[in-house]
Amino acid sequence: RVRVGFGKLLEYLGCSCGLELKHAPTKKQDRAEEKIKDAYEQQVKAGKKLPPACAWIPDLERASFFAGDATSLFKGIDLLEKLQGQTADIQRITGRKLDGIVIYRGKNRFAHAHFGYRDISLNVGVHHAEDDFWHVTELQLKLKGTEEIARQQHELYEDFRTYFKG
Repeated sequence: RVRVGFGKLLEYLGCSCGLELKHAPTKKQDRAEEKIKDAYEQQVKAGKKLPPACAWIPDLERASFFAGDATSLFKGIDLLEKLQGQTADIQRITGRKLDGIVIYRGKNRFAHAHFGYRDISLNVGVHHAEDDFWHVTELQLKLKGTEEIARQQHELYEDFRTYFKG
């Protein structure tokens, strides 16, 4: 239910900062259930996370931005940070679908490459205005030219994730 508002927010960020957007489809139910079973359910049972386990899946809605240079990526992050707490701006940008955003977590894989792969990954909470709930999304910021490396690594990840349960 947050997809439309999230999409409008993404379009605004992309246009404002010169970023190329790839808005991924909503994660399929079977993959979401696999993530719950393999990762989050065990953490809830161990008392490390509060229930329900499904609330911890951060990438049901996800997107990537691509830029030709790091400066453009940082402009996108700066704008996202400035929009936190700006209810009226978020409502205007999203057509009143969302009324808040919060950057919960970031991973800088430029500083610490993951098997040669580099990006910035943000978990961004978006607040659904009408139904009054928060949903955590994933936003990846990448340099153009890394798509082939990312594609190859994702193929390997898909092959091994069920085996390694995660």
